[in-house]
Amino acid sequence: SSSLKVTFNLSINIYNQNVDPPSLFNSLSAQFSLDSIGDRKLSLFGGLSKRFKNELSFTASLNCDDNIKPSDCVDKLCVEHDDDINGHYTCDKNGTIICKNGWHDPSKYCRSVSSQQPFSKVGCFNDFGSISGKRPFPNYVNYRSLIDWSNQKTSFENITMLCSSYAKNNGFEYFGIEFWGECWTGATTDINYARDGESNRCWPTPDKNLGPMLVGQDSTIMVYKRN
Repeated sequence: SSSLKVTFNLSINIYNQNVDPPSLFNSLSAQFSLDSIGDRKLSLFGGLSKRFKNELSFTASLNCDDNIKPSDCVDKLCVEHDDDINGHYTCDKNGTIICKNGWHDPSKYCRSVSSQQPFSKVGCFNDFGSISGKRPFPNYVNYRSLIDWSNQKTSFENITMLCSSYAKNNGFEYFGIEFWGECWTGATTDINYARDGESNRCWPTPDKNLGPMLVGQDSTIMVYKRN
């Protein structure tokens, strides 16, 4: 049974409008409790004296707030997440899962990368580190902890999507993945990704015959541009 209980008081005053000033003719007051979701018929009856009795019948409805589960109105129907374990989605007011940009399939909590990627590849480039105090990109977020080395392709696709979202949220057009899971980005005026020349050492390298390159390895960076 539900532990939900809501108590409220209802008071009604009835006035005689045939006199000036109007005088109190009758008064009804009672306390009611609702302990389950749904409609319930209630009655309010009584009066100031035994001579004048009134009765009022009405229906009271108890419902959970939007995005809250019945029947106890405690747990949310939908809780927003943005990680590879729980999914990448927000919730509308009714508790419906809405996949975030670049992710799809709400039935599986938006864990799949969308086939319509919001970015395109620029190319693979060398990164020889800091030169005169500058890197090819100025801003950095580390997603290496999200790598599942037994499922590299999916991990790197997801990290690329996360980096794309980070760049978008910060208003950056270009971003790159280096050292498997380092997300680099920054304002277009502050980047120089081609500084150290092109490379063919991003993963997977062409000799692996595993498809197109996705992420940079050590000293290489795979650069993308948001569409």
